[in-house]
Amino acid sequence: MVKIAVLVKMAPDVTQLKIDPTTLAPRMEGLPWKVSDFDKNAIEAAVKLKEKGQATKITAYTFNGGPNALNLIKEPLAMGCDEAVVLTGPDTDGSGIARVLAEAIKKDGADLVFAGEMSIDRIAGEVGPRVAALLGMPSLVNTQEVLGVEGGKLKATRDGEPAETVEVALPCAATFNDEANKPRLPALMQILGAGKKPIRQVKTSDLGIADATLARKMAMTGNKAPKQERKNILFTGTDAAEQLAAALKKEGVA
Repeated sequence: MVKIAVLVKMAPDVTQLKIDPTTLAPRMEGLPWKVSDFDKNAIEAAVKLKEKGQATKITAYTFNGGPNALNLIKEPLAMGCDEAVVLTGPDTDGSGIARVLAEAIKKDGADLVFAGEMSIDRIAGEVGPRVAALLGMPSLVNTQEVLGVEGGKLKATRDGEPAETVEVALPCAATFNDEANKPRLPALMQILGAGKKPIRQVKTSDLGIADATLARKMAMTGNKAPKQERKNILFTGTDAAEQLAAALKKEGVA
């Protein structure tokens, strides 16, 4: 009876990110949040395993997902997760996040831990492998396709030159990127049904984790976009469109 834990991060929608022209820092205020894109690939991989009859339960775990986390976590539930655990605690870094997630998964039990290769905001790629290490699990990265679970082993294909097919004894972990699959768009009935699925709210103190032990070991000291200068080229005349097209082609953007 294979149980799958899926790590889900709520992140700002970076497609709507704007840069302050004076400080070159990103303007985070007012940005909508969503489920980080690669985590949807991990969810899809888990749901496909369950649809094959090779997994019995999928639990989505998220930590410090913001004030709208209880609403956002319904998307993984609509995609096919059976329940969700919304964890809250003090602000921390990747190592602290991994510790909280690992403790929650350890308490519930899991045979597989699936996660996105990285998040769309930090792109650090550290939490999935850290959780695996804390749980004492072997970890597959760049997982492109989960072929199935049989005989107590996960069989999967990993990206590479050439790609390789591997078998790993359970329990184990795997991370996915957007080349692994195409996450499903839940139908209306699945979206409505997500509201009826169980969502557990858990504090770090409930897991026996003291706030002081989650103090940041790493802090971001700066986050600035590269300065970009406008060329201020004005095209005039009846062939202005042709001039623009030629200039764009020369710059390699058309």
